[in-house]
Amino acid sequence: MRLGVRELYVHYGEGMAASQLKIPAAKAGTARNMNTIAKLAELAAKA
Repeated sequence: MRLGVRELYVHYGEGMAASQLKIPAAKAGTARNMNTIAKLAELAAKA
């Protein structure tokens, strides 16, 4: 787990679905995987 300026980075080694990790601060945000982030960055670069 790492903190960013406005983000929290969590690596789920065995996948997010089976994790018992609870992050109270994450309830106010959204979750995105790195594939989604890469695609969003690609789309933004084309705009």
